[in-house]
Amino acid sequence: MDWAHLAGAGGWNKLFDRYYRKQEIYEMSWSDVDLSKMIVAGSPFAGPFAMLRDDKKISLISAGSLRPTLNIYSSSGSLLASIPAQWKTGRVVEMGWTSDEKLIVVLDDGTVMQFSAVGRLIQTFSMGEEFRTDRVLLCCIWGSGVVCLSRSHSLVFVDNFEEPIPRRMPRLGDIASSPTCMVIIEPSMTQSKGLEVLLAVDKTILVVDMTGVEDQKLTAGPIRRMSVCPNGKMLAASRTMGLCGKNLSEFPTKSQVPPLQLVWCGTDSVVLYWDKIVLMIGPYGDWVKYAYDEAVFLLPEMDGVRIISSSRCEFLHRVPDSVVDIFKIGSCTPGAILFDALELLEKNDAKADENIRGIRDSLPEAISVCLDAASHEFSVELQKQLLKAASYGSCFLEAHRPTRMVNVLSSLRMLNMIREPRVGLPLTFPQLQSLSPQTLVLRLAQRQQHYLALQICEHMGLKKTEVLVHWACEMIRRGGDLTDKELYDAILARLPSSGHISLAEVAATAYAEQRTELANLLLDNEPKAGEQVPLLISMKEEKRALVKALESGDPDLVFLAMLHMQKSKTTSDFFQSVLRHQTAKDLMLLYSKQQDHTLLRQLCQAMEAPHEAGSQLLLESFKAPDVTRRRKGMELAMSLFSQSKDESAKLMAKHTEEQIRLQEAQLELEQATGRSVFFDTSASETVRLCFVYNQHSRGLRIAKDMKFSEKLLWSLKVSGLAEGHDWKELEKFSKERKTPPIGFELFVEACIRENRFDEGMKYAMKMTDMARKSELCVRMGMLREAAEAAVQARDRDMLLSVRSKCTNPSDMAIIDNLVAHSGL
Repeated sequence: MDWAHLAGAGGWNKLFDRYYRKQEIYEMSWSDVDLSKMIVAGSPFAGPFAMLRDDKKISLISAGSLRPTLNIYSSSGSLLASIPAQWKTGRVVEMGWTSDEKLIVVLDDGTVMQFSAVGRLIQTFSMGEEFRTDRVLLCCIWGSGVVCLSRSHSLVFVDNFEEPIPRRMPRLGDIASSPTCMVIIEPSMTQSKGLEVLLAVDKTILVVDMTGVEDQKLTAGPIRRMSVCPNGKMLAASRTMGLCGKNLSEFPTKSQVPPLQLVWCGTDSVVLYWDKIVLMIGPYGDWVKYAYDEAVFLLPEMDGVRIISSSRCEFLHRVPDSVVDIFKIGSCTPGAILFDALELLEKNDAKADENIRGIRDSLPEAISVCLDAASHEFSVELQKQLLKAASYGSCFLEAHRPTRMVNVLSSLRMLNMIREPRVGLPLTFPQLQSLSPQTLVLRLAQRQQHYLALQICEHMGLKKTEVLVHWACEMIRRGGDLTDKELYDAILARLPSSGHISLAEVAATAYAEQRTELANLLLDNEPKAGEQVPLLISMKEEKRALVKALESGDPDLVFLAMLHMQKSKTTSDFFQSVLRHQTAKDLMLLYSKQQDHTLLRQLCQAMEAPHEAGSQLLLESFKAPDVTRRRKGMELAMSLFSQSKDESAKLMAKHTEEQIRLQEAQLELEQATGRSVFFDTSASETVRLCFVYNQHSRGLRIAKDMKFSEKLLWSLKVSGLAEGHDWKELEKFSKERKTPPIGFELFVEACIRENRFDEGMKYAMKMTDMARKSELCVRMGMLREAAEAAVQARDRDMLLSVRSKCTNPSDMAIIDNLVAHSGL
């Protein structure tokens, strides 16, 4: 067999120092498709492409098909979905695909629609009201977002389809003419990690990001087409009569007509398409032209370009170095020699052994080249021959680890399965490595290829969970006439019984499809309460959600269920549901004590425990940051105490009322005196301060209101007058009674605290308790008077104690005389 011919070596095109080839992958299975009359958008990584009749072009349509239809095809031309137009007004200005293979359709009124790969409408949102009048002039779609330019030159973008929130970019300002084309550099490829928009305006290019607009000051325009390199580092721009590129030389196309498409082929060459002509320009200006007799569409990939025409699907790409090493005409590399040795062996030619001996030292390199070449080939026969060559070479190595060979075999088996025309996924080995097998499996599931996806999971040792969940969701959507119970039995029969698969997403799909009974049945088998409870809440099943949350023992879930129930239910229904469960009741009490006093009062009323609610509310009121909220809380507490039949609660109501009156009096005192010393003090301290700051009448009124005893009032007044240094009023007060109810000792104590011993002696002389009088006189330094009082008290020890404190000789003599004549 001519293996070089099978590898297409005869059709390779050399551009500078590298080779390119165009391989036919599929014959298209569709019929009567004219791509020149279509708007086409392809998904990268061998994904599907969408087609819609271009209403700006004249085309022949059959009767009854005036309404446009959006079709989604695989790369082999198999129809995946046919979607009647979901819009009644506006026209399509752009279509594109997200990184998770969702189709985005943008209308000229700013409406954005998102479809699955099989045509299910996922969501619709608007880029803003301004587009309804200004309309969309240009639009770009990338893996996670979309940006639109209005005819008034406003840029608006959405960078997350999960939460589509339109955001404005800086205005372009005054520009000479409207932009002719627009491209973007994705946020992941910019230094700022933000979106950059490139607009071709007249002869220059404007770069717009969130910081502003920068003119690149070019003079090569006008530019009609632009394309950003897959790595985001280079830009190719097409202008009349030529192609100019950043970091690439200019190339004269000699065409007065701008190309219909301009895309990159990898990172080192660009491909242009005019009507039935494809021109590939490589490094340093080398080029090759391909002629077609039908319209084509170029779909750029990370390592090449898919070329879709009405009859076939082709892949234009750089020939891998390993393939060049083996199949280049006249190649004598170790890989080529090893491949030839296998062919000689199959012919029973003894020269095979000679070839092996000649590359003995380079066998590991030769094996690696054969494995790499096999991974890049689409031909199964060529893959097998290259793998045989690698296996043959490994037989001559003493210590060879087959790990890489096993990995390549596994990958090729998977790639060959998905490259079948019925699947239509011509994924290359580099694309698979970039995409990852797990993502590939999910994309197969999205195309309804669940059985194939499960086979690949089994083959590659991947988790099947997401595939099975997606299958179950699609089965519900396509359930047709099956009852909820029949669907439930069918789903559970296919899913493993290990309990590791979450059924919440399946239940959510059932609820969205208005199969409430099925959703409830599925949720009963959901092992994770954290998935059950939120979904039950969204289904308006708050009572069941509360029960499931309580069974889980997670207080956060219980709070979530109760708070949603509070919003959706009447107050009586809410309390009835909560009070049925002790744990829920305790948690709601805890929450209401800390966050919602009104709820606490209502809850305690429902519990017939107003005393408890009032007590807690009273404590919380004292923590209030302002007087108004404190008073309101205390009034509510007093109201709750009044509702209780408990005698202690009635007493608390009385005390609370007294505290409210006291606080009002304290605020009045602070306003009258201009001193912030009254509020938050006790009733006794408030009365005492009244006498300190000459508010006697107010102090007496408070004491009367609080029913202070006479002795308490006297002691507070004495302390307050002394602290206020109102000695005249204090003396006058002491004479109101012949013998004050508190005696004169407190008068003396108050004077001592203020270091007014002269005033203290006035009251000490009136004391009848001589022993106590002697102690107080000692504290005031009046030792003679202290000695006399000790003699009158007939207390020898005290007299001697006074004598020991004397330092003045005259005082000592007097005291000694008293000791001698006292008879003690």
